Amino acid sequence: MVRQALSDANPPERKPSQRPVLGPLKSFVDTILEADRKAPRKQRHTARRIWNRIRAEMPDQRVGESTIREYVRKKKRQLTVAGVVFVRKPMN
Repeated sequence: MVRQALSDANPPERKPSQRPVLGPLKSFVDTILEADRKAPRKQRHTARRIWNRIRAEMPDQRVGESTIREYVRKKKRQLTVAGVVFVRKPMN
């Protein structure tokens, strides 16, 4: 690393993270999140709960909790309405 820094001040580009384990689980997670959209807010699944369900229902699939958390975070952002802002009219 020292030789790299001496030869070039800019660090080399990093490889993008690959999540091959998540491939077969995406449809399972997506169905859970779609069902949660209709459920009351307090009854929706957290990323940890989804991960625990994967471990219980599909023990042959080995996936890390952080991988599920990252995917759920991105998917929830896609599912929510972004950019809609409500401004309350001032009362006179």
